[in-house]
Amino acid sequence: LATYILPCFPPLAILTATGLLNYLREGRQKTFNIGAAFFGVLVGILGVGLIVGETLDLPALSPYGEGESWKWIVAALGFLTWGMFSVLATRPQGDLKKIALYCAAPLLFMLGSQFIMPEKFMEGRTPGRLLMRNAHRVSPETTLVSGDQVVSAVCWFYKRDDVYLFKTGGELTYGLKYDNPAPPRLLTVDQFRDLIGRNSDKSRIALIMESNRYVKYKAIFPKPAFWDEENCFVFIQY
Repeated sequence: LATYILPCFPPLAILTATGLLNYLREGRQKTFNIGAAFFGVLVGILGVGLIVGETLDLPALSPYGEGESWKWIVAALGFLTWGMFSVLATRPQGDLKKIALYCAAPLLFMLGSQFIMPEKFMEGRTPGRLLMRNAHRVSPETTLVSGDQVVSAVCWFYKRDDVYLFKTGGELTYGLKYDNPAPPRLLTVDQFRDLIGRNSDKSRIALIMESNRYVKYKAIFPKPAFWDEENCFVFIQY
């Protein structure tokens, strides 16, 4: 992941800038101009497509929902500015000016990117709203079992550090090797079913995971006492 190799990027930026500047000072521009023009046209098309999709309400080109008009306007302006500056960088001019225009091209889009993400994309990646809606069903005595993709959110929203993982540990696999002598936190399918079987009080076990993953095991799990779903996540209580 990009965040894992973050220290690589400063030297990479220096090497790229040095190589590009030397390339232009040697009087060569063709490859740079082709690359800049390609990206300029590509992001320009994205900007125009976004405007057309949102204006004409075309589902395939309209990722934003109601009340998000300002988001797609900023996104479209970012794409169009990116495209315009990239194309301007291909015109005959000083080497430093060409590089400055090309570097400035994505700035508006990059600065606004953290604010313009469509709400439905965000909802599809976090179960926060589902977890908070069912927070009243989770007491200190509730046993929480989570899929590895949502365990961080479960721990965060419920302020718990004793969550069990179902079947796979994901990025937590390394740490799970050091469970002993504590009770193992990674449950197999049989262990999870046994846990439900030992539950003498209703609604004391909550399972939170991705919907498509739950469907695979639904037939072999007991009937839940409560079930809730939103986007691609489920909250199940036994």
